[in-house]
Amino acid sequence: MNKQTTLAIFGLLSAFSAAAAERRFDANFEVAFDPPARVAHASIELLPAKGRIKELDLKMPAARYSKIEGDGTIARNGDRIVWNVPKTGGRLRYDVKIDHQRENGAYDARMTADWVIVRGDDLFPSATTRAIKDSESNSRLRIVLPAGWTDKESGYRIASDGRFIVVNPAHAFDRPVGWIAAGKLVTRSEKIDGVDYRITGPAKEGLDRIAVLSLLRIATPDATEAFGRVPEKVLIVGAGDPMWRGGLAGPRSLWLHSERRLQSENGTSPLLHEITHTMTGIHGAPGDDWIAEGHAEYYSIELARRSGLLSEKLAQRALRSVRKRGETVKLLRAARSSGERTARAVAVFADLDAEIQKKSGGKLSLDHLTRALMKLDKVSVGDLERESAKLIGSPDSLRGI
Repeated sequence: MNKQTTLAIFGLLSAFSAAAAERRFDANFEVAFDPPARVAHASIELLPAKGRIKELDLKMPAARYSKIEGDGTIARNGDRIVWNVPKTGGRLRYDVKIDHQRENGAYDARMTADWVIVRGDDLFPSATTRAIKDSESNSRLRIVLPAGWTDKESGYRIASDGRFIVVNPAHAFDRPVGWIAAGKLVTRSEKIDGVDYRITGPAKEGLDRIAVLSLLRIATPDATEAFGRVPEKVLIVGAGDPMWRGGLAGPRSLWLHSERRLQSENGTSPLLHEITHTMTGIHGAPGDDWIAEGHAEYYSIELARRSGLLSEKLAQRALRSVRKRGETVKLLRAARSSGERTARAVAVFADLDAEIQKKSGGKLSLDHLTRALMKLDKVSVGDLERESAKLIGSPDSLRGI
């Protein structure tokens, strides 16, 4: 291939890339919280340009989403709303019931007279789209506060106009996801090893923001070295009862009950577990939730060991304790992983890490496998075996899984 041909092909590829990049459209998301009604008034505005969405098919069960109206044609089909967007663009408006309780009665979304904690995934539900080929959104989120409320936080960067810049590289239609908090909040922030941490929650809810930042200051450098690509901003939201007494990670954000220990007596760390979820974005494929949970729990010990939060002796004791807890588990595959199943999964990852290091002569570790898994949408056992094999050949640690 001569130089002129090469330049011609390069020019065509550049022109194609530029044309694709121009197929953009604006997507403006807005939410106004209404404490007396315990709802949020939400809207999605789509403004076409070279790109355009023709139809949005959203999961909006009637028990939580009401007063749905807007431009164009809107139809309900069971739990789904199909919005045919006018060619000139339009707006879909609806109300969202905020309060949501789990089976034990604890809230994983709640609004009071002074604050709200909710996930963007619930305010702007998942959707399938029908669009002009290669269309991509320029998405922004505006949060409108009621009188007396002073603060708003999400895992996204905030623009000069006060809106959040919504970017989700894996999707052409970027909708706000992850945790959102607003109201009379107390926030502590610090940039640690390139990560802008925001620790927030309602006042007088018991969240020890300084302790959270102190642990992150110690562990984050090892996390960024292990995972390579990390979010530029991470929001950590916390509050006390009657909120759910657990931890739950989301994109660029996580929830942690204010009474959860940051470092448990058994050596694991609920905070580092959720940070691992948030930083890596690893999700198990259907039936393989153990992969994400076991991976995060293993790194909650490993990152503590590397950073000096746990001594080598205590880290090994933690692994022995977790291994013993999960030794009776024979089947890892299940819809959800917790307790003994996750403990068994930790042992699998500990053995896999040791095998990778041994077979590579110390040149590779589970960190290298993790970075490969981070590129996948959902990780199955087959993915785990295939990516491990690229590093060390067929891994003994995964036989019989």
